[in-house]
Amino acid sequence: MKRILSLTMALCTLLLASCEQTGNTPDPETKSKLNRTSAAIMEFNAEGGNGEITYTIENPVNGVQVKAQCTADWIDGLTTGETVTFVVEENTSKESRLATIEVTYGSDCKFEVTVNQKGAGASSGGNGGAESGTLYFSGTYYGNLYSETYNYYVILHDKPFDAEGELPLDAIAYCFDIYSDTAGEETGYAVPNGTYTFDPEATTAAGTIADGYSFYMNGDIFNLEDATVVVSNGKLEATIKIVGGETITITYEGSLECELYSDDEGGSGGSGDYYYSNLTDDYSFNISGDEAYGYADFYGDWYGINCHNYILDLYENNDELSGLNLYLSIWTPSTATDIVGTYIAYLSSDSDEYTFDEGYVDEEGYLVGSWIATFDNGVIVKDGPMAPLTLGSITIAATSEEGVYSVTLNCTDDAGYAITGTFTSAFEFTDYTEEVSAAPAKVSKKATAITKKVTKNKNVAKHRFARR
Repeated sequence: MKRILSLTMALCTLLLASCEQTGNTPDPETKSKLNRTSAAIMEFNAEGGNGEITYTIENPVNGVQVKAQCTADWIDGLTTGETVTFVVEENTSKESRLATIEVTYGSDCKFEVTVNQKGAGASSGGNGGAESGTLYFSGTYYGNLYSETYNYYVILHDKPFDAEGELPLDAIAYCFDIYSDTAGEETGYAVPNGTYTFDPEATTAAGTIADGYSFYMNGDIFNLEDATVVVSNGKLEATIKIVGGETITITYEGSLECELYSDDEGGSGGSGDYYYSNLTDDYSFNISGDEAYGYADFYGDWYGINCHNYILDLYENNDELSGLNLYLSIWTPSTATDIVGTYIAYLSSDSDEYTFDEGYVDEEGYLVGSWIATFDNGVIVKDGPMAPLTLGSITIAATSEEGVYSVTLNCTDDAGYAITGTFTSAFEFTDYTEEVSAAPAKVSKKATAITKKVTKNKNVAKHRFARR
């Protein structure tokens, strides 16, 4: 089986505080810059109040004025001058609310400020939140093992982990993949004070909450549209907006100390040999020819979700088991009679059909889900191109030649590098439905595949069906 010495996480983002204007300048060599000098997130109680945004302009242009706009009807009196001022109206609802004020200078230069207003009578719940009583804190510090910034993975949950270190599937949980420019050694591995904002691009920039591993769990996994976490001296306040759903505010007070990540070989938070992607740039490929060959292993409705699972194992040189390998776990509708179609990342989809499982490494070092890797005579090459597929799409098409398929990747790894290319070869299909037992529901896998960052879940189904 494909095995590597490595384990950890994913992907995260940058709130733009300044930008360059390429037009409307008095000199082609001189560019204007608009810089925000006040907070990127402004907090207001339900009573509302006055707000002010400050900024500076480098290389101003005659006749160009700063402008501000906001679509929220509860932001009033928006005025621009030497500063931008506005009025936040009273919030009579119990729900908190978010608004964005966009400040521009010319056609290309802008920044955004988020206004976060609490709901009327919003309860901080002592050690709890708007949706639950007591909240438990679990955190893991990964250091800069997989990013230039320092990574703190935080879960606030209403039920404790069980004796096996697993979070119950009926638990309510708020998961935040947080990045800071402050090392854990400076805080005793507690989450550093500061304001962290949602980053849908998961750039791992300091002061961000990366999408992908940040989500809300309440019987199912719900992706986030927006989130803000404010940490101040042992107090964590968070506001999340669920994609297409409600806004929730929670407060936790207590220890924010995270467990220092360590692997089975002794590596820990910022040291050791363990990783996910080893790419240092975008990666592309184009593979075809007689030496290329693909295996398509069929496992039927393995998870009992009315979808069929295929494991695709594609080799650049099948005779020597060398070169690039694509290892893909995909899900077709139960009514589909072929693998032709376009598959998107499972956690990015609202459906189970036509999805692929994102790649990660389990606690025993096995590659799980969807990956690219490099082999030499059947042995994985640690320094060769190797990366999990975490976002994007996989398109499978039948060619004019019977039994030959093309597999096109347009994906991203956990470090944010693009992985693109096409693999064309004959495919050998094998039915393994009688050789595997039923797996847990896919929603269970979906949750534990992520909460494994702070637990050692022994029940995660693993794709370990080695052919040789």
